[in-house]
Amino acid sequence: MSNRLATNTCTLIGTISIATCLHAAPSYARKIVKPNPFPSSGKLIDLTNGDLMCYVDLIDFKGKKYTLGADFEICNRTRYLNQRVRLTYRKTKVSKCQGNDACGKSIVKNLIVKMELIRNK
Repeated sequence: MSNRLATNTCTLIGTISIATCLHAAPSYARKIVKPNPFPSSGKLIDLTNGDLMCYVDLIDFKGKKYTLGADFEICNRTRYLNQRVRLTYRKTKVSKCQGNDACGKSIVKNLIVKMELIRNK
């Protein structure tokens, strides 16, 4: 049995010579998890057709109000007004030219692409 001290994060434990090495992930390898800034559900307050997208006004279940971008098809869901809904988002290219598609400029936005009623149980 060796009397040398173990280096780094490896240590020799007891007289039965069990070596344990604890390797911590380097700081650059740790993934930073950011909270999703968009609500996944809430009460639908208003739908407005705009030049670039449909605009959805929603109050989440904590009482915070949001105005969110959505696919134009979502604005047809007027029967969902004042109802609890579940939302699905997707990164989508949106024209940057206030409705003038011929300009060729676009930006990528997280838009609501699916809206489902939450049924009361």
